Parts: sequence; C-alpha cells; structure tokens
Amino acid sequence: MATGKKLKASLVQVGALALLFAACVSLPDPATLKVAAARVPAFAAPVVGADDVLFIGAGDIAYPGQLSAAAATATIIERIPQAIVFTLGDNAYRFGRPIEFERNYAPTWGAFRDRTWPSPGNHDYYTRDAAAYFHYFGPRAGPPGLGYYSYDVKEWHVISLNSHHVDDPAQLRWLENDLRQTSKPCVLAYWHNPLFSSGSEHGDQAGDPGRRSDRFWRLLIEHGADVVLSGHDHDYERFDPQDVAGLPSADGLREFVVGTGGAHLRTLGTRKRNSAIFDVQHYGVLLMTLKHDSYEWRFLATDGAAVDQSASPVACHAKHLRTSARSAEKP
Repeated sequence: MATGKKLKASLVQVGALALLFAACVSLPDPATLKVAAARVPAFAAPVVGADDVLFIGAGDIAYPGQLSAAAATATIIERIPQAIVFTLGDNAYRFGRPIEFERNYAPTWGAFRDRTWPSPGNHDYYTRDAAAYFHYFGPRAGPPGLGYYSYDVKEWHVISLNSHHVDDPAQLRWLENDLRQTSKPCVLAYWHNPLFSSGSEHGDQAGDPGRRSDRFWRLLIEHGADVVLSGHDHDYERFDPQDVAGLPSADGLREFVVGTGGAHLRTLGTRKRNSAIFDVQHYGVLLMTLKHDSYEWRFLATDGAAVDQSASPVACHAKHLRTSARSAEKP
C-alpha cells in the first residue's frame, strides 16, 4: 500500500512538472499579443533637446502564460524608437533557457534587441552560467560569462552590473577601476537585485544578494554616481536619495525598482524609509531623459495611468568630476 501511494505521488509530481514545462515552452498566440499591444493607449511623445538621451526599460519581463503584459510594455518601447533600452534582469522566465528566450522574450522585447543593453537576473541563471542569456544578447551583454560592462551615452557613464555574482571580488575591482577612469559628469548603474525594496517577495529577505549590493553602492557613492536601477521585486518603487545605510543624503543615490516588465505583480511588504512612491497596480517601463548635467523620469504605465513623474530636471552630483580628479592623482 505504501509503495502504491509513493508511486501515485511520484506520478502527480511528474505530471505537475510536465504541465510546468509545457507552460514555459508553449508558443504564444500572436493574435493575443497583438490585442494586448493595441490596448496600450497613445501618449505624448517625449520632448527632448539636442543633447538629451532617452533611456527606457524595466526588469522581470517575459513570463509564460501572461506574455500579454510583456507585449504591452514592449509596445511602449517600440513607440519610442530613438530610446536606448535597458533590462533589469529576469528577462526570460522561468528558467532562462534558449527556448524561453526564443518563445517568450523574442516575440515581445526581442523586437528591439539591437538597441538593448541588458543585465542578468537570478532566473536567467537557472540555466547554468546564464548561457542562454549571453548567447541571446551576444556582445550587448558584455564580455561572455561576466555579466558586467559599461558604456557612455553623451554626458552619462552607464554601468550594467551582475548582482547574481555580487560577491565576486573581480567585479568589484573592475567597478572601482571603471569609475576612476570615467570623466563623465553623470553616472547611472543598474543590476537586478536591489539594495532597498519594499516589495513583499524579496524586500525583507536577509539572504537576498541585493542586501549585499551595498558594496556596489559604496563605490558608486564614493565616485559621485547619481542613479541606481533594479528589478527583482515585481513592482514600481522610487526612493529619495540616500546613503548605503538608507539615511537621507543629498550626495546619495536615487534608486528605482522597476520590476514591472511583464511578470505577475506582487504586493507591498515592509515600507522602507525614504520610499517616495510604491505601486503594484501597473505594468510599465521607466523612461529617463538623460540631460547634459541632469535627468528627468517618467513611469509609463501600459494603461496610461499617471503613476510617477519628475517635476523638473534633477542635477547630477557636481562632486563627481572632483572625485575623478582625486582618483587620477592616486599612484
């Protein structure tokens, strides 16, 4: 009898796994994706100056069984073809396999892969060494296997980091050297796991790699960086500038959590100090206008709701160039 019960339980588990596998690799219905895209309301085109750069994206994107949400956020990005696209990890659920990039990510956010600068998330690493992630994005994911790189866009230095390997001393050495070398007046960094989050799933997890991204923060603040973007928790949250301890600081980093690219939204956990806005009602993307020495932001929701927007340009930390000069003087 016991053996029969164990066999039945095993068969149930096998059946559940088979259903999960089928959901992850089933082909999306093109008609359904088109309907989702068509429902995204029109919005006013962003007004930009000659020296401005539009920077747009989100994390936690292509989730099987609800690709309509990823199709909707992708539609917003497609309507702004001049924008540089970033991703904040967990690009292709649930396991980051080649077939999931092909069937989940490619039909949605894959439409603008050639202008996308990604970062990896923990779900991308469910496939060993995030091999499918690196293969899919190719050179745009940085050096193969590392998951961190940087690039310049006009007066901004932009850094994509790998929070899955937040403890890697080589990455920290690279980051410090990269920050020392840039002479750009404004600096933005992004990675998957946030240091601060009020999200119910990961915000209070002491063992989450995001809690150890304080080492990223210390280097970024030391060199006068301005903005940090992350995903991981499936919500939208913006923090006021703060230091690595979460205390208000004019010289600190302004963090955005934008886990609203398409995966199911979650709920509020413990509201963190300095959290200026928290939203779990809307899928959408963050649109930043990177100016000569300042920046603006707007969260573009797929239903057109007014969720969050800067009132005026925010100046970059003027101390950055002085910090770079001091670093250059070090032997």
